[in-house]
Amino acid sequence: MENEMLEILKRLESRFDSVESRLDKMDNRFNMIDDRFDNMENKISNLEEGQKRIEKKLDGVHEQTADLTEFKTETKQGIEEIKKDIHTLKNVTRTNCYDIADLKAVN
Repeated sequence: MENEMLEILKRLESRFDSVESRLDKMDNRFNMIDDRFDNMENKISNLEEGQKRIEKKLDGVHEQTADLTEFKTETKQGIEEIKKDIHTLKNVTRTNCYDIADLKAVN
């Protein structure tokens, strides 16, 4: 009977060792998963920082685009005014040419 008890205890000890080994393997796997999650969190953090930098640059581009649009509008208006002035100068010059011709004809 004592031998049987010892044998049962040995088998129980063997089973506990097996369970403990399995638990150790599971613990290692969980540690690996934790490491992967930490790595993913770092990557996500890096992505978020990159996104913030891109948004900041995009804001700068937006401001520059607004400035360029305003410059374009002002330039177009200036060109239109110059065209009007040139047209007026042409008319005045034409009138002056006629006046000069008339004056020469009088002499």
